Amino acid sequence: MDVPQPYPGQELNLGKLNLTLGWLRQYDESLDAWQSLLQTANVTLESLRVRGYHREAAAELRDALHPVATSERAQRVADDLVKFVQEQSEQARPGERLPASTEVLESLIGKGKRLEGQQSQGGFTKSVLAMAAAVTRPTQEFIARAFAAVKTTDVVRWVRDKLGVSFGAPASSGPTVDKERNKTCPNIVTGDSTILSSPARLDCFWRSWVARLDCFCLVSPSCAVG
Repeated sequence: MDVPQPYPGQELNLGKLNLTLGWLRQYDESLDAWQSLLQTANVTLESLRVRGYHREAAAELRDALHPVATSERAQRVADDLVKFVQEQSEQARPGERLPASTEVLESLIGKGKRLEGQQSQGGFTKSVLAMAAAVTRPTQEFIARAFAAVKTTDVVRWVRDKLGVSFGAPASSGPTVDKERNKTCPNIVTGDSTILSSPARLDCFWRSWVARLDCFCLVSPSCAVG
C-alpha cells in the first residue's frame, strides 16, 4: 500500500486502490510484528540447520536475531530460543557440532541408500559404513590413523557381527573374498605406486580404503558431524 506497483500494461488508480484496500492500513503495526516473528523463526531455523549445536551457537544466534527481532513479542521469543539453544549446546564437546535438525540425518541416510543402490532394498550391506566417512574431513593424518587403527579383518568382523546376512542373500552365505580380484589389489599400507595402473586396481583400493576408514569413524570421537 505504501509503494503500490501497477500490473504491466495497466494504469494504477490510486483512488480506487485506497477505496478498496485502504482498510488494511489499520493492521500495519500488527503485520510488522508478525513479520518480525516470522523472521525470528526463519533465522533460527537456518542457523541451526547449517551450524547445529555447538559451544558458540547461542552467542551466534543472539547476534543473528538482534536485527530481526524488532517487536516486543519477537524479542521475547528470541530470548527463549537463545536460552533453549544454550541448554542444548552444553552437551557438545569443544570443537564438536551436534545435529539440531533431522534434515541432516535424513540427508545422510539418503546418501547411504544412494551408495548402496539396489542392494539397499534387500537389507544393509557393508556399504552402510560409507555414511560414517561422509561426515569426516579426510586429512592425510586422519587417514593414517584410520589405517593404523582398523584392519581389513576388523571390517569383516564388524559386518558379520553387526549386519549379518541380508534378506536378499541365502541363509547359508556369508562374507566371501574374490580371490582372483584380491590378487590384483594394491598394498594400501606400504603405498603401491601402480594403484592407478588399471580401473580394477583403483576400484579395489577405493573399496578397501573406504571400509577401513569408515570402521575407524564408528569408534573415533573426532568423527563428529560438522
